[in-house]
Amino acid sequence: MGRIRSKVFAPGMLVAMGVGAGAAYLLDPTMGRTRRSELADRVRALLRRSVRKAEDRTERTIKRAEDRAHGIAHEVARDEADLVPENDQTLIDKVRSEVVGGERWRPYTINVDAADGEVALRGQLDRPDQIRDLVDEVSRVPGVRKVENFLHLPGTPPPNVAEARRAGNRST
Repeated sequence: MGRIRSKVFAPGMLVAMGVGAGAAYLLDPTMGRTRRSELADRVRALLRRSVRKAEDRTERTIKRAEDRAHGIAHEVARDEADLVPENDQTLIDKVRSEVVGGERWRPYTINVDAADGEVALRGQLDRPDQIRDLVDEVSRVPGVRKVENFLHLPGTPPPNVAEARRAGNRST
């Protein structure tokens, strides 16, 4: 038996009908020229808008990248400036304000000296772990290259005095 044909249009037939209708619309002898001109204007406007949007996106991306680079350069410059204090007094003030001036160390009398990025700590603390903690905190301050520890416990001489006494006893 033969095939039963569907009464629905095939997809190819619909495409052909659409192309025919479009051609009739644009090739109409009375209004075809106007319609083609309007269509060309709309396509050009669409392309201009697309190009403008792409240019704007590109400019924003470039500006964002420039701003990031500027920010990174600023951070690097700031970090380098923080690592190298202007002078020894600035480093002393920095250590006093960031570490020794804190709540934990306020009850103790701690002397802070500095020379070329090397910080000397003098004073008396109650426990050995406090001495270790203070030296660690001071060594983490930007600009401190080395920490000289002359801190001591109650009833013991400072390390530099004890060394001097031992050296004096050996020479006699």
